[in-house]
Amino acid sequence: MDKKNKKAEIPQVSEEYGLVDFRPLTMKERSEIYSKLTKVQRALIDEHRKYLIRSEFIKDSYLSASDWEFVDLRIDERYPETHQKEKQLYCQCGRRLKYQYIVKSKETGKKMGLGIQHFKDHLNIPQQVAKEIVDRLSNVDFGLDELLWLKRKGIEFPRELWENYALYLYKNQQVKQPFAINYSLAQRIGAFKEADMPIYFSDYQLLIKEIKELQKASIEMPQETINESNLKEFKRNLLSNIQQKSLFDRVSIWSLQIQKQMASGVSEPKLPTTYFEELYEILSQSGKDREKKLLAFGNRGMGKWIQKEVYLHLLKTVEEYGLSESFLNGIHPFMREGLSDYIVEDQKDIELKQDLEEITEILAKYDVAEREKLLELLIKNKID
Repeated sequence: MDKKNKKAEIPQVSEEYGLVDFRPLTMKERSEIYSKLTKVQRALIDEHRKYLIRSEFIKDSYLSASDWEFVDLRIDERYPETHQKEKQLYCQCGRRLKYQYIVKSKETGKKMGLGIQHFKDHLNIPQQVAKEIVDRLSNVDFGLDELLWLKRKGIEFPRELWENYALYLYKNQQVKQPFAINYSLAQRIGAFKEADMPIYFSDYQLLIKEIKELQKASIEMPQETINESNLKEFKRNLLSNIQQKSLFDRVSIWSLQIQKQMASGVSEPKLPTTYFEELYEILSQSGKDREKKLLAFGNRGMGKWIQKEVYLHLLKTVEEYGLSESFLNGIHPFMREGLSDYIVEDQKDIELKQDLEEITEILAKYDVAEREKLLELLIKNKID
């Protein structure tokens, strides 16, 4: 089986991602595994911990209704070692901390740094609520244990699965009826890919399910029709582009006002031909004049219907590739649908002009009599 067909196979759950022997880690084990991670991997774990903690705070009905909200988590990686005092973390009561939870008063904006055991003392909340918060924050570490456990077992980011995913995301960008991807999953997997960290087993399963759905949506697009050069460029930009929802999600390309209307049942707006004609004319220009006109275009009339970052991405892509096939493959499907006819016709004109220049250059090598003979021969053989 060749490499191309292998990529197109429906992925299956790998046995290496099983968690049969998984158990919660001790604090010492967590610290040991964490210390062996790269700086980027530790940053990913820390950011993910903040996200999970924020989610737990939001879930608590009492705390969400109170004056306090979670805003940040600070970590002293050298705790309990003695080092620069200004880099050490402390609770409001003066006790030194490894994890300092930053909460802010919604009313006054005052911020406070607390240890996990001191919410009740400083936030004036009932003991039971404080205990529930502590339990939930402890569960966050339990959730992160899965990632550290996989890392200790030598499991890395599933690169082959990512290649498969990237292929079908690329195909999805080309079809007339693209599948609405699970964007939060895509963004999360992208972040783990960038840090080269193993992903959650649940995300592994979700990703396989997502690939199968993408495969169904692109079933009519054969593997042989894929432009390998364009696919390579798509993969190169995938990690950065996937962080911008409006570049992948059909609904998110629209302004917030239009998104609200669509959420209430209003159908997607239809932009007239004149919109894409003017947009194409602007993109055909060069230098700062193009940037100035494009941003002005996006700030008036129907131009305001589309998110600003979509125009910025168009600008970045046209500066890199020009108005070419690579440009079309690098932009949002909605924009590609509207601009493709103009660019394809433009490319045909450019190719025709290049052909004529080449013919003129060849004819210039002959004298007048030879040119006439060559012309007669072309006419005789009906070559135009």
